[in-house]
Amino acid sequence: MIYVNYDENTREIKAYYDDEISDFIPEPNFTISEKEHSQALSINANYVTNELRLIYKERELSIDELKANKLAEIENAFKSVMTNLDKTPSEERLTFERQEREARAYQESKNELDAPFVKVLAEQRGVEFELLVSKIIEKADKYASISATFIGKRQRYEDLVALATTKEDLNSLHVEFSL
Repeated sequence: MIYVNYDENTREIKAYYDDEISDFIPEPNFTISEKEHSQALSINANYVTNELRLIYKERELSIDELKANKLAEIENAFKSVMTNLDKTPSEERLTFERQEREARAYQESKNELDAPFVKVLAEQRGVEFELLVSKIIEKADKYASISATFIGKRQRYEDLVALATTKEDLNSLHVEFSL
């Protein structure tokens, strides 16, 4: 005989028990046939009606689950826009901080020894050193401004999620990162 154990308050199915396998069957429970058990499994039954029928019912998410989903949406949108901001290969992107540091050091000192990496870049690209220094600084400033905008937006969205107390609060929060 198959038993269905369920939560009396929420009516959610907790587990199925076969009395040939289980010595202990928690309350509350009721019996179903093998055929009803197979049907329940095939529809992913998760709920017991007042008439003791097994059905699938879309579970309403808790506010904490909804918040976690919204935070994941924010993070995915943020990562997407930041990734698409610059299509430079990751190996080159790893040098950006060094390029900027050297370019700014050169800009202040006018001594090419303060920018050995940038000097090699300029030579290998066949561009004027001064021009490359100015381009590096220009791009770094532009990236800083744009990324600060997106980081600030992401943090604002996260703050709004933390303040949300209802499903409606979260549904009204439309996440958008665009240039």
